[in-house]
Amino acid sequence: MYKKARLRGRILPVNFFEKKLRSIVDFAAYTLYNRCCAAGTLAKRKKRISFIGELAAAAATVEKITGAPGCLEKRSGAPVFYVFRTRPQKTEKKEQGVFEKVSSYTENVRVAARNTDFLTNSVNPLIRFLSRLSQAVILLIACGWMLTGAMSLGITQAFFQYITLAAEPLTETSYMINSLQSALASAERTFEYLDGEEEVPDTEYPAALERAHGEIAFEHVRFGYTPDKILMQDVSFTAHPGQKIAVVGSTGAGKTTLVNLLMRFYEVNGGRITIDGIPTTDLTREGLRHNFGMVLQDTWLFGGTIAENIAYGKPTATREEIVQAAKMAKVDYFIRTMPQGYDTVLAGDAGNISVGQRQLLTIARVFLCNPPVLILDEATSSVDTRTEAEIGRAMQQLMSGRTSFVIAHRLSTIRDANCILFMEQGNIIEQGTHRELLEKGGGYAALYNSQFA
Repeated sequence: MYKKARLRGRILPVNFFEKKLRSIVDFAAYTLYNRCCAAGTLAKRKKRISFIGELAAAAATVEKITGAPGCLEKRSGAPVFYVFRTRPQKTEKKEQGVFEKVSSYTENVRVAARNTDFLTNSVNPLIRFLSRLSQAVILLIACGWMLTGAMSLGITQAFFQYITLAAEPLTETSYMINSLQSALASAERTFEYLDGEEEVPDTEYPAALERAHGEIAFEHVRFGYTPDKILMQDVSFTAHPGQKIAVVGSTGAGKTTLVNLLMRFYEVNGGRITIDGIPTTDLTREGLRHNFGMVLQDTWLFGGTIAENIAYGKPTATREEIVQAAKMAKVDYFIRTMPQGYDTVLAGDAGNISVGQRQLLTIARVFLCNPPVLILDEATSSVDTRTEAEIGRAMQQLMSGRTSFVIAHRLSTIRDANCILFMEQGNIIEQGTHRELLEKGGGYAALYNSQFA
């Protein structure tokens, strides 16, 4: 199978392909690139079409990927090609099939772009041609009538003026046909958004919950993104205060959806969710989410100083509190090595620090807010093993006495959880401790053994 192929990825700038391609590419990447250029796909449609396909050695999948012309992806604003090599595993026929499919997709895009350009650019000349043709027809008819005395020269001139006045708006409209089509498409999407279902308003008399103890219960919860497609059929479990609840499963099993329901980003179709015995629908969204702290796998930092980013969830925090939170997240040393320390300004996408350092800063936010309930979605996925161990020790201190939900793919990080929820296709298939689920020998045991086999 392709998944067993050993890949060695290389990233090459596009201009490299213009100089010495043949020496590095082992299969048809160069051939495909040449075909596209010869057909005018890359040279003429630089900003109007997408180069489609992922050139993988084992030819595992073919995806449509939008990027700069002649490249598979953009890296820091620069277009690059991904070129892979494999050790021979009799994949020539399958590779050839994939390249033919990629070539077919690219050719379809080229033909579609050509036809679109032809139709768009032919409207204006066609209207002008019809205008001149109508003038020629009127001239021939008017000449005959003037010879017989049925029409005067002044009336003929008036007809010509009427034709010009009638054709001019049509000619101007033809110039704007592209903009009109884009505007109509945008208007359709805008009205579709405006006609969408409104968010359920908060209750008029919300319950008071300043700081939750952390007892959370799902009681026969049913949910689907659309009413006719129910994802969760009957989800029930209880998290007691101070417990560590791990949510595991394959990609798309519904782990993040479970957390989104808890935070009321979506409304349930049936059943209810309670926190300290109070249904979440009896609380305002702001009051509910005030009791949660989240660390997601995808980090988000804004343009500003490091101190401002850490204090995002608690704007009134003092510098001492910010420093203490950074120390607990094991990021204080890194910050002090920056040119202006905590006053160092991060770029809009925080591109001047590494991915792992960004994640550490988001973890520091949670330490600073000190919420009663924690949600960690692969919170240490972008840090090295040593840093992960340090954060793990700090997290143990932070989670002490607090309910925590941990979404994890690396099962080694959740073996000490009080309860593990194994999800599949939106439903909880198994739940129990690590030892109990291994002894059961079900889906969790199979997933665990696959990682440590």
